[in-house]
Amino acid sequence: MKNASLKNNIICLLLFFILTYPLFYYAYKFGSPDFGNIDFYHYYHLYKDFDIEKVQSPFNIRLVSPFLVYLFYKSGIYYNAEISYHNPMIDQQVFFSSIAVNYLFFVGTLVVVMKLIEPIITNTFTAFLTTLIYGYSFATLFYTLNTLTESASVFMFALAFYYYLKRNFRILLILFVAVFQREYILMAFGLIALYDFVALKENKKFFISVFIGSVLFFTVYIVLRKTYFYTPHHDEQFEVGKFFYRLLNPGFPAGEYIRQSFLNQNIFLLYLFLVTYKLINKIQIQSKHSLFLNILLYVQVNLISIFAVLGNSTGRYFSLLLPLTFYSLVLELKKLLPQQENFPYA
Repeated sequence: MKNASLKNNIICLLLFFILTYPLFYYAYKFGSPDFGNIDFYHYYHLYKDFDIEKVQSPFNIRLVSPFLVYLFYKSGIYYNAEISYHNPMIDQQVFFSSIAVNYLFFVGTLVVVMKLIEPIITNTFTAFLTTLIYGYSFATLFYTLNTLTESASVFMFALAFYYYLKRNFRILLILFVAVFQREYILMAFGLIALYDFVALKENKKFFISVFIGSVLFFTVYIVLRKTYFYTPHHDEQFEVGKFFYRLLNPGFPAGEYIRQSFLNQNIFLLYLFLVTYKLINKIQIQSKHSLFLNILLYVQVNLISIFAVLGNSTGRYFSLLLPLTFYSLVLELKKLLPQQENFPYA
């Protein structure tokens, strides 16, 4: 049985590569960091030389995927082609390496998402086909297949969420690694674990362990950023005394950015549409718990955006949680699919 499952997973992995590599080619051929991805220029020295001294915070502490891009670049693997992006100060091979590594993380995320929803659907091939919906989301096209670090962060969140649903303490290792990849993962899991601790009757020890781990590792992140990785760049993100002032007087058109962050989450919109359809037609919602959790996380990311002055990066941050939203969506589709009763939040 295990050999058959491994064989199916390998086949699905190969099929994901075959079906999605045009997205990788398109991102490399026509993508440009100059519109919407200018943080690439912050990461560039990490990608090319892994030179932390030349990088400002918070980019200088996001080291996991930049280090892998650096290794990929040093490996010499490169497809030299005529592309639309040209900058005499930028090595095209570094540009290629960043997109290539992000693509590999993207495919890895597809596999993890497939494994997330497989217990609900009960059929590997159906789970594979359903996961393709995730693969062609707004977040994939605009946030994942580019030159930044979101792709690895989404993969890390998806893997952590997989272990979270399994109630497996390996999640704590992933949360520790998140200190050096994306701090928002820690904030999200802190809220998820706290909410589950309050709302669910079982696994209290696990939930409180994940919550404490998230808070502890986020504290480690803050200490490191204020000491070893300190630069004055984005100091405003730690001006705690101004948090409530910014909530009432945001330094950017908050309503516009909230609207934008909402509209660019097409999977989240599909999920809310399905829930609304069920409510209107008096169809039982499969998981109110999951619905409230998604809403809480959406509120959280918008508050973080206002407090930390993230501006139009709100949608980019919320997209890191897409595996959870997609899992919730598939839960609501349960009545239309072959059923299995024993899975979390059912």
